[in-house]
Amino acid sequence: MRKRRIAVELFAMMIAVTGVFHGSMNVNAATKKITVDQTYENATKIKGKTKKGCVVKVKIGKKTYQSKVNKKGNYSVKVSKLKLGKKYTMTAYQKKKVYAKKSFYAETKNIKVNAFTENDHIFSGYAPSKAYIVLKCSGKSYTTTASVSGYWKIDTKKPLGRNRIEMKVYKKGKVIAKYWKEYQKESSVTDKNDDQNNAASAVHKHLYNIPVYKTVHFDEAGHYETIISSGSYYEKEVSHDICDTCVKDLTQEYINGIKDGTYKKVEIPKNDENTSSFKSRDILDDYKEIRWSNDMPLYEDFIAYGGWNHTCSDHKLTEQTETIMAYFPGAIRKDWIVDQKAHDEQVVIGYQCSCGDIHKVENN
Repeated sequence: MRKRRIAVELFAMMIAVTGVFHGSMNVNAATKKITVDQTYENATKIKGKTKKGCVVKVKIGKKTYQSKVNKKGNYSVKVSKLKLGKKYTMTAYQKKKVYAKKSFYAETKNIKVNAFTENDHIFSGYAPSKAYIVLKCSGKSYTTTASVSGYWKIDTKKPLGRNRIEMKVYKKGKVIAKYWKEYQKESSVTDKNDDQNNAASAVHKHLYNIPVYKTVHFDEAGHYETIISSGSYYEKEVSHDICDTCVKDLTQEYINGIKDGTYKKVEIPKNDENTSSFKSRDILDDYKEIRWSNDMPLYEDFIAYGGWNHTCSDHKLTEQTETIMAYFPGAIRKDWIVDQKAHDEQVVIGYQCSCGDIHKVENN
């Protein structure tokens, strides 16, 4: 009895483990993914990966932009300029049904500090996502970590006053951006031998030696090139006219006579009622070596005459389906060749003095 109970318990455990294993396998197999490459403020193109054949859509403001995913699962959507810290959602559709979604933010590559005064004790702004920020003021250090959107906030509890503020942004242990601001204090000189105190302000001379950068976006640049693809052959089903009396394929005889020049030796009477060359062209255009010209007889006149040797005149004809190797001429298209990919660059727009005054560079 004891052995039987142990066997039953082992069997139940095996079923449970198998169910868990298969359950996890099914969940993983059904996982639907879409990725979005890192995007930055003012970017006009969003790239990423998802299932091939899908259509991806993203809403920017009141407008929705979309693009088709290529065979390798890559997509690229051209959009209006992205705003810093704003949340966007890229959605992939498969046969008009939602396949997967991914939310993302447009980040900054440096640090952005919102305006503040000497009376403020809360500082905020934007930095790269999940970056570690250290603020130093009045001999004390304050730290925080930027959110997924890049937004950060530090509360020093006490007003800044006219103290120097320094900030460093770290990513993977390395400093990737710096910010500092210093208030210029007035110093006074007192003549102790004089009953009146004469205050003299220290004269400050600007030294513009701190570069000021601005993120500039450069659109994609390129040119069109004309591409001519080679022709190819393919199987095509066509209808041929067969003489019921002699079982001759009159359509093939017409084609052969045009190819070998028989039509130049045999005069086929013209019927004034047959004015269109559409059917003749339709038959001959499947052959690479034949190009229609007006000195060729119309197919309808050829049939009415009974063939090149006039032997099937007034005979009853039957249509028969034949398979031929038809020629498709090469196509001409224009392809866009990218000379320079869209990208963002840090451009110097001026230089800053230690007092905070900025001297802008011309043409910026």
